[in-house]
Amino acid sequence: MYDKVKQNDIRSKEMFLVTWNRKLSSFLIGAFLVLALAACGNESEGDVAAVVNGTEISMDEFNQNYESQKERLSQSIDMTDELETTLKKDIIDLLINTELVLQKAEEENIKAPEEKVNEQFNGLKEQIGEDKFTKALEENNVTEEEAKEGIRENLLIEQYFKENTESAKVTEKELQDAYEQMKKDYEETRKQTEEEMPEVPKFEDAKQNLEQQLLREKEMEQQQNVVNKLREESEIDIKVEA
Repeated sequence: MYDKVKQNDIRSKEMFLVTWNRKLSSFLIGAFLVLALAACGNESEGDVAAVVNGTEISMDEFNQNYESQKERLSQSIDMTDELETTLKKDIIDLLINTELVLQKAEEENIKAPEEKVNEQFNGLKEQIGEDKFTKALEENNVTEEEAKEGIRENLLIEQYFKENTESAKVTEKELQDAYEQMKKDYEETRKQTEEEMPEVPKFEDAKQNLEQQLLREKEMEQQQNVVNKLREESEIDIKVEA
């Protein structure tokens, strides 16, 4: 069950672009951040969790991300020792991967347009509500500039992947196969529940959502391949104990 929760919680909500962003990785309406925003200003404090090509990731940052995600997951599942160990590995991998992509983005001189940073910042403030937004910043000890820096990093990561992956495409056969799998999964669920369930949507009605899902999966696969290559080419020293 954790794998499903992890896939939905740690790799969704834009988390493979988002999720790369250690500072702004999980926006929720009405709740500003879930992963460690407070890490924005404290990356050099405390012991070292990992070293990536000479750049340190602090235990402070790791712990804040870990505790935030643990709290979220605890609302859905019982966190056993085994699951906590798995989550720790996921978090340190997330931070390492983020650092690797940001390093490469800087190396390739990729820039985040300031007008786009401000546009997303102001849009987020409007979406959440200015009072809630300001309160969330204060509660996390984060300044507006630090929040903008998180957005800036997210834009850099998005642009890096855009320039280093191909445009994903989905074939009609892949859509048909996904639809057949959806029907099979639906029937399995129907057998296991006593609740009345709606009918499976027709292929044409489900096609658009299936296409978006498959495209996202292909994009994520390409992004993971890019990061795997970066990891192979890099010097990574993981010091935190999972």
